[in-house]
Amino acid sequence: MGTENTKFRQSYNTMKYLCILLLLFASCRSEKNSNKEFFSGMFVCHAGKASLTDCATGMTVPISDENAYPSLEKRYFLTMPDPQEAVYIEFRGRMERQPKEDGSGLEDIIVVDSLITLDPTQRCDYQALLVGVYEAKTNNGRCLLRLKPNYEFTETRFVTGQENMQEQTSSGRWWRSAELELILEETSPDTAEQSFQMIPSRETLTRNSGGGPMVYKKVYL
Repeated sequence: MGTENTKFRQSYNTMKYLCILLLLFASCRSEKNSNKEFFSGMFVCHAGKASLTDCATGMTVPISDENAYPSLEKRYFLTMPDPQEAVYIEFRGRMERQPKEDGSGLEDIIVVDSLITLDPTQRCDYQALLVGVYEAKTNNGRCLLRLKPNYEFTETRFVTGQENMQEQTSSGRWWRSAELELILEETSPDTAEQSFQMIPSRETLTRNSGGGPMVYKKVYL
């Protein structure tokens, strides 16, 4: 009887330990995912409504009043003499789909997790948006990468075979992990993320993971 009780306690303690590990892993993963995306843009708060005009896309998106927003709003009103004036900010957060206030459907909204900087001396350069079409030359063809304003992408690979040209397409979402680092996350769960270094002055993306180095140059079709 004593041996059985000992085995039961050992089994119970093992299961409890595994459950604790799983909870810790889930918590760490959730925290990592919620803080990994980098945003920059022109922020304004007017009549109780806050929005960001994104430096990367040129799109204006409403900002949620959750998480770190109260501290952002306080910093904004302390910094800006005119409360209706836009100011440059950088932060970590995430894009979500939430119901519209009028109940007419869903809309994109940005949740601010942590403010990095608020700087009235900086501005976005909307003549050099990140969105657009990029082309890369390969040994046996070329690739076209389309970064869309809704943070989705498609990549089409044109591969020259012995008899004809083959076309392969992938899609997913893109985001920035840092000011000059772009991440492509394909829809397929088994596909590794691709990381790119951004060179805005040359309108170039240099892939440094997910299949080896490759240079993508922005093209105007």
